[in-house]
Amino acid sequence: MSTILDTCLADFVDQLQATELVMAVRDSFVKPEALYAALINNQMQTHAGPEGLEQIRQVSRNYFTGVELCRANKLPLAHAHLQHCDAQLAQLPAAARALATLTRNGAWSNYYYKAQDGDQAIEVLREGFGLSAEIERQGCPAFLYWRIGHLFNIVTVLFRSQEYEAGYRLLKNALIFVHSGQTTDLLTEDWNGVPIDSVPVLQENCLNQLFGQLALQNMLHMSHSRYGDAFYHAFFFWQLLLDMEAETYNRTVIYNWMYAKASYAEQGIHAFLENTHEFLTDTAITREYDLFKVNLLAQVKWLVLQQPHNTQLAERIQLLSDTAYGDLKFNLHKLKQT
Repeated sequence: MSTILDTCLADFVDQLQATELVMAVRDSFVKPEALYAALINNQMQTHAGPEGLEQIRQVSRNYFTGVELCRANKLPLAHAHLQHCDAQLAQLPAAARALATLTRNGAWSNYYYKAQDGDQAIEVLREGFGLSAEIERQGCPAFLYWRIGHLFNIVTVLFRSQEYEAGYRLLKNALIFVHSGQTTDLLTEDWNGVPIDSVPVLQENCLNQLFGQLALQNMLHMSHSRYGDAFYHAFFFWQLLLDMEAETYNRTVIYNWMYAKASYAEQGIHAFLENTHEFLTDTAITREYDLFKVNLLAQVKWLVLQQPHNTQLAERIQLLSDTAYGDLKFNLHKLKQT
């Protein structure tokens, strides 16, 4: 790395340290999670009746206890508990049983994932896709967003199983579907019964989750010989920048993040640093998008660490990230240089 480039990177960090990284705070009138829960509950009650809804809730709570046992790595207890839940599920009336089966699939998938059986975890979720599509057609369209959530989970399983090619392909197809409604290879053909934009708030929330997954995996693969930044630009960014219209606040922020990312491949490091600085210091970007800012800082840190003598500058970048975004579950300390 040239002395001029070293100076450029040092100047970038100096500018950031001289700028208070103030984040806008937006008091959202509609919380996506609350809206989703309300829609699901209303549609389940319409489909299964008030008594059926209460039965679904009870069985679902029991399945969630099994999920908590999985998260605590108490897998033998979780397995026995989930089998007990299955016996309860079998006693429900048909309409309530169908709806509660989707909770069952999520719980068992969590178990298989923790048991390091990624293939079975994915298969259990895929089994639920056809059932969900049928329930959507019968008057519960909000379950479309349940399926998208489990596409996210399947991508996570694929990445953790190091099936990167399949994970990236599914993530790309999911992003295209959520932003445009176009369906290609989403593990089942039955995605056209409910328009993806029928509940725009939930559509945008799904888009945020998927792009967040993309940003996170990009940080983990930044030094990967095959799946580094050049791959991301060729496989994701240039096409999404062409096709995804920045017609909402949410999409504008994501578009600007992708633009900064793409500028490294298309215009070079100076343009990348300029666009990154603009994104990081944009006070209109709310805390929901901190992960994308951490992602850009991760790329700057990666560029700095290409030369061993720049470790002190890398530490300054780390301090900036910790100070501004240290409450994120993921931070630059977890970046592995491979």
